[in-house]
Order: sequence, then C-alpha cells, then structure tokens
Amino acid sequence: MRNHPVTQAETSQQPVCLFQQTVLETVFSHSNDTRLRLVETKCCAAMADACSFELAMA
Repeated sequence: MRNHPVTQAETSQQPVCLFQQTVLETVFSHSNDTRLRLVETKCCAAMADACSFELAMA
C-alpha cells in the first residue's frame, strides 16, 4: 500500500499497520484457508517506499 493516511504522519522503527494487516488476513483466511496468516514486512512509517505484507500458512 502506498500513500496510506495512517502511515503518512507516523514514524516508527517497526510496522504500524496492524488494522490493515488484520483486515487483510481475515479476508484471505475466510475466503481461502483459515490457516493463512499475514505479516507486515515493510512499512511507510519505517521509511519504506510502500507497506508490504507477506501471506503464509500458519
């Protein structure tokens, strides 16, 4: 995600998009497999170009 309003004013050493992570994880796990988990790997608040998430089986 780029230009996200939550992270535009944030500065952090760690990813801060917990709400977006939870929503995306819920959508993917309910539509595909309940074992799917989503983790934010890069965050605009931590100076990344975009917020990135990684989807994996738990």
